[in-house]
Amino acid sequence: MKGVSTYVTAGGIRAALCHYSAHPLLNPDTPDGLARLRKIAARKGGMETPEWLQDMEIRFDVQGSTVVWPDFLERIQPKVTCPPFEIEDYWPVKAGYDYGYTNPFALTVVAYESEKRFYMIDEIYLKEKDLYEQAKIMKEKPYWDRIQQTFADPSIWTKNQHHKQASGKTENRSMGDILERDLDIFMTPGDNSVGCDLAFRDLLNSVLWRDLENPQLVIFNTCTNTLREMRHLKYKQWATKTAQEKSNMPEEIVSKNNHAWDALKYLVLATHAEAPPRLDYPDGSWGKLMRYLGSMQKREELVLG
Repeated sequence: MKGVSTYVTAGGIRAALCHYSAHPLLNPDTPDGLARLRKIAARKGGMETPEWLQDMEIRFDVQGSTVVWPDFLERIQPKVTCPPFEIEDYWPVKAGYDYGYTNPFALTVVAYESEKRFYMIDEIYLKEKDLYEQAKIMKEKPYWDRIQQTFADPSIWTKNQHHKQASGKTENRSMGDILERDLDIFMTPGDNSVGCDLAFRDLLNSVLWRDLENPQLVIFNTCTNTLREMRHLKYKQWATKTAQEKSNMPEEIVSKNNHAWDALKYLVLATHAEAPPRLDYPDGSWGKLMRYLGSMQKREELVLG
């Protein structure tokens, strides 16, 4: 059930946590729910305060304002999201993939309207699915055949999968190799080096979401897991009280509950610096004709002065 989770205490007692999103009127993924939450948050000092994070988000680990975007729900999310719509057939489509089994595996899919505007149109976010099940789920998506390239966690190319050959010998294979040779899914290693999370954060802040009235990356509001991870993304705390007294807040993002974030990171960091294939209306389309007529009109205006 959405917003409800259970855990077992050290004494063996099963307990339940009920988040406000379990209430249909307080679901932050709906416009009405988001508006109600903003009114409640205003009375509590805002969603960036430790009190809100502890009391409302059930974040007992928070001792200070350590969230990467404390005002994501109030300020950023309404500006960088939109309802789903049918994308044009000629828009390039690319994807990011993060493997998981106990943790969710994530696929994020982006369609490019232009070099300055692209949309995250869908996500897959499921756990306890083996590699073959994941491949089946991905291939069932209607846009699968349109994906030009998929960027993945480079760790899936580590040869840690035992495979028995027909000869009886055992070889070590990587998940990337299994995806390619057995499942006909080709992926490209993404960037998961030290500091890449901060690089993605900075790219969002300084370029893609610099102008929130005209964001370059827009996320369909149906990608609720990606948006939830972004709302809760946080920095690491000090390891000890002594470290807290002697140094600034660690400049490092916690690598936890960030599976869709990672998948989107691999994709955007790999593709932002390069221009996508030429984006234009297909030949013979009404849009192509209107663009041609518009250019002819501009030429006549220049000639006639």
